[in-house]
Amino acid sequence: MKITDKYVLFWSGIFSNFARTEYTSHDGILFCCSEQEFMYRKAIHFNDIETSEKILAARDPKEIKALGRQVKNFIEDEWSRVSKDYMFRACLSKFSQVEKARKAILSYPGLQFVEASPYDRIWGIGLSESDALALDSSTWRGSNWLGQVLDSVRCLIERENE
Repeated sequence: MKITDKYVLFWSGIFSNFARTEYTSHDGILFCCSEQEFMYRKAIHFNDIETSEKILAARDPKEIKALGRQVKNFIEDEWSRVSKDYMFRACLSKFSQVEKARKAILSYPGLQFVEASPYDRIWGIGLSESDALALDSSTWRGSNWLGQVLDSVRCLIERENE
């Protein structure tokens, strides 16, 4: 993780969807990490019950992600329209229930969260935190959807604390 005067750049640790942070979703399902909930919602959204059950049974985030890539009947455009909402709900549950996560997300008021994944150009910025281009949003190679979701989650939690 790298903190600047503008950004909280991360790729692992508590802000990652792979961080083992057990919590219960808004509809009462126990998840081991936000990646598990996200991939589970993907499978359910596309009515792939078989894969959703495998995702719930898995405990390794890498395995969970791989299962999510196997979801049947997947339609990219449809998922692009709804996936940020699913991610927001997963992250809100995680960061509002897990005290360590709650403290972490509230520790950086006014800073923008940035998933500095050199491989992900949708949820991340397509750059590592050590890349000088990561320090300027105009040079990012990705959309930073996860960072945007975390900014929104923090804002909601801060309002609830007022």
